[in-house]
Amino acid sequence: MKKCKGIICAVILCMLLPVSVYAHPGRTDSAGGHHDYKNQSGLGSYHYHHGMPAHLHPGGVCPYSGGTPSYTAPTPPKPSVTINNPPVQLNVGDSTGLDVTLANVSQNAFNVTSSNPHVVRVNADNTLTAVGEGDTTITVSASGAENKAFVVTVKTVPVESISIKSSNTKVQLDKTIKYEAEALPNNATDKTIMWKSDNKEIATVAEDGTVTGHKVGKTKIICQAINGVTSEVEVEVFEILPEKIEVDVNHIKLECTKLFNLNVTVLPEEANDKSYTLFSSDESVAKITNNKIEAISDGKTTIIIKTKNDVKYEIPIETFHVPTEDIKIDDSSMEYFLNLSSFKVIDKKTELQLDTVISPSDATFENAEWKSSNDKIVTFDDGEMFIVGTGKVVLTAEAHDGQTDSITIYVVSKVVIIMITGILVIIIITVLVKKNWNKILKLKEQYMVKKN
Repeated sequence: MKKCKGIICAVILCMLLPVSVYAHPGRTDSAGGHHDYKNQSGLGSYHYHHGMPAHLHPGGVCPYSGGTPSYTAPTPPKPSVTINNPPVQLNVGDSTGLDVTLANVSQNAFNVTSSNPHVVRVNADNTLTAVGEGDTTITVSASGAENKAFVVTVKTVPVESISIKSSNTKVQLDKTIKYEAEALPNNATDKTIMWKSDNKEIATVAEDGTVTGHKVGKTKIICQAINGVTSEVEVEVFEILPEKIEVDVNHIKLECTKLFNLNVTVLPEEANDKSYTLFSSDESVAKITNNKIEAISDGKTTIIIKTKNDVKYEIPIETFHVPTEDIKIDDSSMEYFLNLSSFKVIDKKTELQLDTVISPSDATFENAEWKSSNDKIVTFDDGEMFIVGTGKVVLTAEAHDGQTDSITIYVVSKVVIIMITGILVIIIITVLVKKNWNKILKLKEQYMVKKN
């Protein structure tokens, strides 16, 4: 019975203990201490009671010795955020990280925000990038800790000067040079540079600083920063003129009617305008056809080559021809109505197909000139023959060197010939009948007698 009362008293005593006394696993050890693995007391994994609130023994001395409470239990530390040397001023384009110290913060993580992302942008890794001029507030927060903030002022760095890095001040006509420019200082916010020419007729400049010469003269090439700072260089456009002409021959001998292609080289190679003209001092002997030399007739003359700046070169030329020795008219393709040796008759509707045979075969001039004894019967137009009437006509072919051959042709109307031929046959038959009429009658009588 006494044991039961003791147990009941112990239970009631535990219920009456102050709230500050924490439950814990295990029992009191020989030193009077208790293990507290879950740190429910907030004092660590080991503390004392002795019938008092949970406490520690600093220096091994109990603060409750003698029964007099002289110890206050320590308060657990609070989470905190500290920003070390916050960047309060940046230039547009700058990027920087934050030196943040966290204390008693779970997961050891923090978050950064900007009140104006158009001034300072917070990147995914919590670094900062200045993107625009102005002020913004940067706030750092962590779980359970008080937020910390600071103001950042972002400024632009203006371009103060422009350095053109090329010392070349001359450009050849129709050629290019390239300039490179650098805006200073190096940390200038906007280092954009624009190029322009003071005289576009003389030279133009592209966005990348490439200068092209268009006309001989001088002009200024200007580069300008966004804020108006400029730098310039004077450029001279020059031309390289032809100085010499070279050809692959020093004398030309050319057969008449032939063409000769002259290879011309204008020096120096880098001359701007290497164009030239060819002309003959006597075009009756030789002339220029499609930039080639054509021999016209026997003789001698000079071919002159000339550039626009009057550089000249002269080449002597001798022209000749292989003479014609004989010419014959070939009428083998003709369709004669009547062909009796020298008596050749054709219908006026027949096409004239006459050709010539020149000898020797290598004679220079292969064509002959045709003439008609009567243009009212046969005429010529641009080398072609046309029958325009009837009658006797003599056609003559003359070679370049004066040799000739002729053919006589009688042009008639085939219909008229047939009619005349019919009439002649009738007349002949009539004459024959009249002349032999008595013989015819006598033969008739003899025939009748024999029949009876």
